[in-house]
Amino acid sequence: MYVEFLEAMGLKTLQATTCAAALASGTKRGIDAIVLDRRLPDGDGGDVCRALKADPRTRAVPVIVLSGREQDRSIGADAYLMKPVIPDDLLREIERLLARPDGGPALAP
Repeated sequence: MYVEFLEAMGLKTLQATTCAAALASGTKRGIDAIVLDRRLPDGDGGDVCRALKADPRTRAVPVIVLSGREQDRSIGADAYLMKPVIPDDLLREIERLLARPDGGPALAP
């Protein structure tokens, strides 16, 4: 649902449904922001977030975590949205993070 909404708003998206795929997608060039579900079929999205924030190639890419749990600041996300997330709220959060001075892509073209 979120992918379709964001694409309808003119954003290009990549979709990953596992921790390994999310890590691989997160390191692709030109990624401006990552929306990460905390619950993935093969593990915890929090572990993915920690790995992305520890990697110099992806450290500066804003990560928005979607979760049904309370915020866990130890995972290093730039924003935390509680489920169910209203698509417009997700879009506003992406726009807010990208408007920050450090909100641009972490990877050079």
